[in-house]
Amino acid sequence: MSPLLFLLYVLHLWSNTVNGITCLLRPGDEECFFDESNVGEEVHGTFAVTHGEAPINVKIFDSTDKIVLELPETMENAYTFKAMQSGAYTICFKSSGSELQTIEFNLHMGDDVTVKNVMKEDHLTLIDESVQSLRRGVSELSEQTKYHRNRLLRHKKTTESTGSRITWWSLLQGTILVSLALIQTWIIKNLFDKKRTV
Repeated sequence: MSPLLFLLYVLHLWSNTVNGITCLLRPGDEECFFDESNVGEEVHGTFAVTHGEAPINVKIFDSTDKIVLELPETMENAYTFKAMQSGAYTICFKSSGSELQTIEFNLHMGDDVTVKNVMKEDHLTLIDESVQSLRRGVSELSEQTKYHRNRLLRHKKTTESTGSRITWWSLLQGTILVSLALIQTWIIKNLFDKKRTV
């Protein structure tokens, strides 16, 4: 393999990686991001609300502004579909809450082995194809790890919130029970005191 072809191959691999993006979503605002895809290419992504309690609305549009996928009132999700036409695919996140929200998402478009446009098929050796396969696997594993980490953090917040509510509710119940016991004791004591005076 010539040095120029190897350099083009490495540059292509570097430019074709999965990108994780974090964006800030203000109350009632909508943020959109786009990337180019060709017919038949796979479009894959994950997203999660990492800060904020309100769910978001997510829409994905094709290059003709037709809705390809709509996910209403969700905190996190993953999606995969095949591009039905070439052009820019846009993903939009819309806030339905009243607080600032942070959204982390990954977006990956296209077949990882599009190097065929740069070099011929016989230039790719079995080792190169294995490296490509491993790279795809590592990228997908990294993406899934981030997705599950964000999901775990969301569930941890929910669990802590629920635990706090249970603690306060138990304290309130205990206070009410002790108060009722004291009131009942006072009432019974007063009844016996009145009977003695009669």
